[in-house]
Amino acid sequence: MKITFLIDVMRRGGAQKILSLILDILSCNGFEVQLVVLKKTQDVMEIPNIKVFYLLGSEKEPLLPNSFLLLESFSNIAKDCDLIVSFMDFITSYYAVLGAKILFKPYYIFVRCEPSFVENNFPQSGINHTLYAMCLQGALRVVCNSRASCKDVERNFGVLRTKIDLLYNPIDTAKIMRLSQQALEFPKQEGEVFCFAIGRLHAQKNYLTLLQAFKALPNFIKLYILGEGEQREEIEAYLQTHQMQNVSLLGFKENIYPLLKKADIFIHTSYYEGFPNAVLEAASLGLPLLLSNIPTHKEIFEDKALFFDPYNAEELCENLKGLIKNTALLAKLKKQSFEALKQYSMESFSKEVLRIFQEVKIALGKPS
Repeated sequence: MKITFLIDVMRRGGAQKILSLILDILSCNGFEVQLVVLKKTQDVMEIPNIKVFYLLGSEKEPLLPNSFLLLESFSNIAKDCDLIVSFMDFITSYYAVLGAKILFKPYYIFVRCEPSFVENNFPQSGINHTLYAMCLQGALRVVCNSRASCKDVERNFGVLRTKIDLLYNPIDTAKIMRLSQQALEFPKQEGEVFCFAIGRLHAQKNYLTLLQAFKALPNFIKLYILGEGEQREEIEAYLQTHQMQNVSLLGFKENIYPLLKKADIFIHTSYYEGFPNAVLEAASLGLPLLLSNIPTHKEIFEDKALFFDPYNAEELCENLKGLIKNTALLAKLKKQSFEALKQYSMESFSKEVLRIFQEVKIALGKPS
């Protein structure tokens, strides 16, 4: 059975990491897979042994004016496949579904967020809602990475519950522990508290609220941010304007785990997440978690983290100060954050991926 996946870009992000795992699992279990990427970016995650096609050679090239070219190219690449899979929300799904309709192919849609929340940020949210609902309702399967996403596509986009699968992202704790052993010089003065945040420098991650909180904190409480993105200049300007000495932008790192291991507290301020990979990575190293009180954070960590309102910098600041003083709570959260990972093993993930794709193989009468 041949499957064509479509994604917008292949930067080194959380969704891309999960996609690379899925492609590898399917490839190693008798499926023929290929990947089509709408735009080639400067920062590219390579996937060994998988055939990859880039439709546009630069991230500066616009999608909509090139739509007919994109659909023609995609249709030619996917014409011999048995199933088309969209692996990013909204615009990627539009191209994947149009390609599937042109080729008379069935399709899956992987949902990486809570769509009804994300669409509120779009200038044309109404038309996006209608188009995405049409795409989702016509899919053979809709695969979500959180219970919140499952509920959203059912309640707000009219997807039948029988079509929806829940596939949590996995966490490879053994690999993270191994990578974290890499030697690293990262000096720490006595009495200093190291806080880390990870994620693309983007408005979704809500870094400005995080900076507002640290503006009110003493300099011995340090914040290190791992990640790159379009908001870097805005963040740097904020730090310079407020002369903040306790915040450092560390940029993108190939191996974040030796740095993350130096942290005392992990903070994640996102307004929304499909599935917070960075938080699970921090939990795998036993870090106490201070998280925005969004549904996906609460779904995974429930009473195993400390939560705050992502729109309230003062609450974040007070929670952080209280956590630093409460050594008993710190120790408790360290233990509990790691315990929360039990249901996100690589083994469980692999079994679910194969189950989800074996269903379509059986439905289409393809040999095992």
